[in-house]
Amino acid sequence: MTGWEIDPGKWQITQGTRGNGDSDPVEATSTRTENFERSRSLDFTFAPHTTTVLELRLVEKGIPYWSRPDLGISADDVQVEGNRMKVTLHSLGAVDAPASKVVLRARDGKVIATANANALKAPLDLLPKTEVVSHTHPPNVDYKDGSVSIEITGKLPEITELNNRVQF
Repeated sequence: MTGWEIDPGKWQITQGTRGNGDSDPVEATSTRTENFERSRSLDFTFAPHTTTVLELRLVEKGIPYWSRPDLGISADDVQVEGNRMKVTLHSLGAVDAPASKVVLRARDGKVIATANANALKAPLDLLPKTEVVSHTHPPNVDYKDGSVSIEITGKLPEITELNNRVQF
């Protein structure tokens, strides 16, 4: 299950099963606590031939989305010329984004190259805030099926991390 229109924070999740009727008691319950928010997922296993009942309760509020940075890249933001890669980072959040790293990884996750990116202002004036970061990787390196990603060095969580990675 993916959260989108949900308040960020720690959520208590109780899962159980119920027989055929709405008045049947919930049985075989289990409870866990998870960090849950927009674009994060929770895994559930549903028992066959019964109704699964889920109860989610916010037990600790997280940092509101309007108080978070957000950096993003897309495939259109990555340009490769020989052994030089240029990546355009976009600040999309509600607050300034801290310094970050752009990391090129091989298919096995091994780091091939990194580059530092400066802090970026939030686009509060509705004008794009970008930075082009480039790095040089070893010649003839195979990054096919690898990725390039943004890794923020600050402590504030981003609005979403789904826009932080481009897979090749």
